[in-house]
Order: sequence, then structure tokens, then C-alpha cells
Amino acid sequence: MIIPVNDLRSFCENVFIKAGASEEEAKIVTDTLIQANLRGYDSHGVLRIIEYCGNIKKGVFKTHVKPVVVKEDTSALVLDGKWGFGQVAVYRGMEKVIAKAKKNHISVATVLNCNHCGSLGYYTSMASKEKLIGFALANSVASVAPYGGRNRIMGTNAMSISIPSKKHRPFLLDFATSIVSGGTIEFAQMKKEKIPLGWLLNDEGRPTTNPNDYESLGEVKHGALLPFGTYKGSAICMAVEAIGGILAQGGIRKATTNNGVFLMTMGIDFFRPVEEFEAEMDRLLDLVKGSKKAVGFEEVLYPGELEYRKEEQRLKEGIPIEDGTWNRMVALGRELGVETPRVP
Repeated sequence: MIIPVNDLRSFCENVFIKAGASEEEAKIVTDTLIQANLRGYDSHGVLRIIEYCGNIKKGVFKTHVKPVVVKEDTSALVLDGKWGFGQVAVYRGMEKVIAKAKKNHISVATVLNCNHCGSLGYYTSMASKEKLIGFALANSVASVAPYGGRNRIMGTNAMSISIPSKKHRPFLLDFATSIVSGGTIEFAQMKKEKIPLGWLLNDEGRPTTNPNDYESLGEVKHGALLPFGTYKGSAICMAVEAIGGILAQGGIRKATTNNGVFLMTMGIDFFRPVEEFEAEMDRLLDLVKGSKKAVGFEEVLYPGELEYRKEEQRLKEGIPIEDGTWNRMVALGRELGVETPRVP
């Protein structure tokens, strides 16, 4: 199913408003979800309206909530999301660290009591649009085994870095520190497809190609995702767990999907003129793009490039949504009295 972007945006905003969100909350959350779909992060896209509206109904997500500054100084702050939409809390947090970095060259923030905030690249891109370097990380529900283990200890623990350039679109690193996200496994479950070995361990600690060996909901959770890059990825995943779970007070080895979020922005002009920096970034990206291709590769890509291309394509053609997921979204809309977009 291919849904035009503007129609999908309007539908999702109206669903959130009918579910109890304010207009401001609906717009911010919908924009983050749509942007995730545009860049191909479908597991963090509009399918989340089903989960989020369910959490509103259960009282897990509070609506009409304003994030509150717990403490701050010239270059740092702690923001309390008050268990509202995670996207709203992190969006407001990134606005504040951007403003502080413009005055003080660098700024950091932690966001606590923060529900699921979606794709972190959305927030770091806010910084690169302002000619700043953006950095974000977040821990999440325990679903990943440490290297050599089989128990769920850490979250998928995403991180993102966005760095501006002039000629090219910004360098945009945005990924989970697990080899895949739990949402990717759930997509395979919906499509009844096998997964590659190396993504998942079953309850016996053996590698499996059966996505149904993974269960993320309910009281008993089965299977464990693996970190990328064996022991190195496991170490990075643990570092995110420490910063997001301990410093940002998100909790460690937790059963809830809330995020402990750390944000940082850096002003380039303190270190060197922005024009010089961007020119050197362009040169770096040109060197990467011009690298001789390894056997089996048609092109060398830099982080974010593939996602930007997908974004351009989907803005023109619409956003693809799996039929079963779309049917559930339509059913949710009807339940709330929201008109379903016409599908071409």
C-alpha cells in the first residue's frame, strides 16, 4: 500500500488529536514518524500510532503535557518529559541545546521520564540545519544480550551524529547498537520471513533464523538480539546504556519502552570558521565518494546518503505501508472517527 505523504500526515495528526493529544503534540509526533518513514526507518514510522494510541488509552502516555526544566546553567540542562510524548520532550530539549550552543559553543542535556522518542536522526538533523554538530543517544527496553551472553541486559540503544557540509547533504549517522532493531524482527514476523543468522538468539542461546523466537510484548519476553560488531558493538551498546540509563536516569535492564536520552550540540565556529569546516567536510565526502569500489559494490555511500535518496523518492511517490499494518491503522482511525485517506 502506497499512501501520499500529505494525506498520511493529516490522517495521523487527526488520529492523535482524537485520541486525546493536543494539536501541538500531534504535529510534532506525526512529523517525527513521517520523517522516519521517508528515510526508510519504517519500524519507527507511522505504524507506531497504533502503539502510541494504545498507550494513551492505558494512561502510559500523558497528553497535554509540557516538558519541565529541572535544572540548567549556561551550557547544560536536565529536562523532565513528565511521561508525555517522548518526541515532544526530546524535540524541546534539542531546541534548548541548540540555542545554548549558539551562545556558548557547546551544550548538553539529559531528558528523563521520557516515553519512546522515535528516530534520533530527526533531532540531530535539527542541529546540522543550524550549522552545528548534533549528537544524541538513548537507551531502551532490555532486549540485547552482551557479547558472549544470552540474557537480555541492554537495550537496542540508538545513537545519532549529524555533521553539516555545504555541497553535500549532512553526514547523518543514525542506528541502533544492536545488529537490527526489534521492529525489524517484528516486520519479519508480520511478513512470515526468515531472518539471517547472527541477528537473534533463542532462549537456549543458539543463533536462529526464526523471527518468532523473539517476543517483545507480554510478561514473558523471549529471545535476545545481538549487538553489532561482536565485542566492539557490545561495548558501545553498554556505553549508551550507562549514559542513557544511569546519567539520564532512563533505568538499566528495564522492562518498559521509555528512553533515557542524552543530547549534545557543538558550535563549529569556536574551533574554526564554518565555511572552512564545511569545505573540508565536502572534501572528506568527495574522497569517500571517489574511493575505488571494492568487488561487488557499485557505489561508495556515506552515512545518510541512502536515506536522503529514499526521502526524495517517497516524497514524490508516497510512503509504502504493509497491508496488514495499514488495515490496523484504518481500523484505529474508524474507531476514533477519523476519515481514511483515499489510496490511489
